[in-house]
Amino acid sequence: MCEYQNHTFPAGSAMYNGTDGKGHCYTAYCNLSCGTEIRSQPCNFTPPPTPGCLFLNPPRKNGETWRSNNCTTETCENGKHITTHVQCSVTNIVCENGQPPVKVYDENGCCFHYECKCVCGGWGDPHYVTFDGQYYSFQKNCTYVLVKEITPRHNFKVYIENVNCNPTGTVTCPKSLIVYYKNYTVILTQERGAKTVNKVYVNGSLVTTMFTNNDMTITNQGIEMRLTIPKIEAVVMFKGLLFSVDVPMTLFYGNTEGQCGTCDNNTKNDCRLKNGQISPSCSDMAYDWRVSVDNTPYCNGPPPPPPPPPSPSPSPTICVTSSLCEILNSEVFKECHKVINVHPFYEACKFDVCYTTVPMGCSSIEAYNLMCAEASICVDWRNATKGVCEYKCPDNKVYKPCGPTVVQTCNARYNEQFSQQCNAEGPQNKNCNSFGEGCFCPGGMTLFSSTSDVCVSSCCAGPDGKPKELGETWKIGCQECVCDKNTFSVVCKNVTCATQNPVKCTEGEVLVKKTVDCCVTPTCECNTNTCPLQPHCDVGFELKVNTPKDKCCPVYSCVPKDVCVFNNTEYKPGDDFRKSLCEQCLCTETKNSKMELNSYKCTEIQCLKSCDKGYEYTDVPGSCCGKCIRTSCVVYVSGVSSPVIIEPSQTWWSKDQCTKYDCVKVNNEFAVVVQNTTCPPFDPNNCIPGTEQKDASGCCKICVPPSPCKIHTNTTYLYINDCKSVEKVELTSCEGSCGASSSMYSAEANSMMHSCTCCQEMKTSEKEVQIKCANNTTKMYKYISVDQCGCKAAECKEHDCKDCEKKDGKLD
Repeated sequence: MCEYQNHTFPAGSAMYNGTDGKGHCYTAYCNLSCGTEIRSQPCNFTPPPTPGCLFLNPPRKNGETWRSNNCTTETCENGKHITTHVQCSVTNIVCENGQPPVKVYDENGCCFHYECKCVCGGWGDPHYVTFDGQYYSFQKNCTYVLVKEITPRHNFKVYIENVNCNPTGTVTCPKSLIVYYKNYTVILTQERGAKTVNKVYVNGSLVTTMFTNNDMTITNQGIEMRLTIPKIEAVVMFKGLLFSVDVPMTLFYGNTEGQCGTCDNNTKNDCRLKNGQISPSCSDMAYDWRVSVDNTPYCNGPPPPPPPPPSPSPSPTICVTSSLCEILNSEVFKECHKVINVHPFYEACKFDVCYTTVPMGCSSIEAYNLMCAEASICVDWRNATKGVCEYKCPDNKVYKPCGPTVVQTCNARYNEQFSQQCNAEGPQNKNCNSFGEGCFCPGGMTLFSSTSDVCVSSCCAGPDGKPKELGETWKIGCQECVCDKNTFSVVCKNVTCATQNPVKCTEGEVLVKKTVDCCVTPTCECNTNTCPLQPHCDVGFELKVNTPKDKCCPVYSCVPKDVCVFNNTEYKPGDDFRKSLCEQCLCTETKNSKMELNSYKCTEIQCLKSCDKGYEYTDVPGSCCGKCIRTSCVVYVSGVSSPVIIEPSQTWWSKDQCTKYDCVKVNNEFAVVVQNTTCPPFDPNNCIPGTEQKDASGCCKICVPPSPCKIHTNTTYLYINDCKSVEKVELTSCEGSCGASSSMYSAEANSMMHSCTCCQEMKTSEKEVQIKCANNTTKMYKYISVDQCGCKAAECKEHDCKDCEKKDGKLD
């Protein structure tokens, strides 16, 4: 930077540019070395171009504009680096609940606007303050809707359960808050008795001091239980007689209903009923938000009508104000008076002290102190009550009025996770700078873990995860550990082992190193893999194994079985086998003294080699005896004393030549094919005498049968003397047999009677033919032609019969 006349100029910028009015100009520049360069020249001299912002990284040209973030615009102008912020308009607002407004930045983080905090709370014999600051009292037991969304957007609602605090039932106290978010049900409650114990349940499971996941964080510091939901920036707190629900107006504006009213900075609609109408009294409205639960059947009926306004009492009761409530108006809360209106808390304190007990007024002071803490104002007020509102912490913890909301523990990973959440931007760091009263570990001590309530002076943990005292020792595996007094941490070292004597192993044993009490000890162990291999026993013997107690390796022996052995094959007594092809053996019960095996007896097999006719003895390979193999066909024929042997492909005929036997061999099988000749019927009377004979086979009789009487035709020339027919003519005649002739004695005639039939013409006709004679003359010639033949009985005289017989068969 360069200085001139109490002004600073960045490197590369012009510092002065003037003239003397006589045509001479003077200029001055702040160079890159932050030195001043003065130049003088005539005014008509053209000055060098205006330099850019070369001093920036990266260097920028003159007139260049850029954005380094969402909230600023940067420009290089005549060598000057000019930064222009986004213009924001901010409007101040007044919150009806009396709390200071909070800044809410836009998405870019450049500009903000003011919003009112939506904090609903209650305390004592319940006194309520709605989100918008409307104060009312409500003394009824059962469960009610404290906060719910009119239009579901974030799946968030809170119920409150009130119970009677005294036997008369006129005083009620908050017992628990039930928070519903997404799929979670979180119950913040107290068990009141001789000692009040805070209890937190998540989906029915009890959690201890701390619970955290991606959706929520729950802390429990003895006095206060706090549930934080970063995504919707909601905080729910429960301290027994004191509770509060804090939601951002940005996300819940105009969208809440229940006993906490509507979050919209307007008290006129805080007493909203279930049907959306506005009740003139928030105390009456509170009845309307009762809900039914399983464990309080007496609350499931219709809500009772609101009580009538009390009639003026003729002699009103005068309550003497306790000095306890005056603490609210004292110097103790001086700084908080500037921010939070104390009046409703003061009035509530007087009411509780007057109509219940003096200690009940502590809840009003506690509620006001909570509002102060929300405004980052720490007040140590309990000492001012002179023991009336004293809070006794467990013996291992001390009371602090302004302790951190999230406490550091011995778990470095947990601390780192919380630290990362605090360093990140967004609603998840809402608990980082907040504080509140509670029970904390004394100075010099640390909470052991987020899930325990143990304070330790050193962060030593044993193998069971529990804390260890300084100087305490324990053993983990093969290490001896101690909670070191110097480092306040766990120091472990290996166990010291004694020197071992040399060990010698026997057969089958191997030297191994065993860890006994974390020390390596050499010892001999039996390893059968190093023993001699078991022997292989011969056929007929079995392996016997014996392992002595004082030996590693087994002792093997081969003992004989109760069997015979031949050719490496075992046979039991009674089994037979062949020693050779013609030697049959039998295994006996007798022992062979040499081998200690059973002995066997063998006999020679005798073979029969004679075969029947048609068979031939043939040796069979692999068999002691051969067998008779058929070589011919054997036929047993009736009337033949011995069987007939027929060679393959040969034929044998019976004696009468009427039966044929063929021997056929197919696939080494022999078969006889028999064929019988069937002769046609034979009658010798139908034969021409002297023509009887055998046929070609020699089996059947045959003969020449006589021909029947019929016309026989002969086509030839007709010769008449020296003449010859011009053409051939058919000459017909009768030929054939007409049955047998007979000659038998007749007693009646007392003579021989002869009978015969002759083949002769029965019908004739006359035909004419042209003939030519030797003299070359022609003429017509008539001749007789037989038209029909037949057999006709001839009445022959005795002397004519022979002639008739001669003529039988042919007539001229």
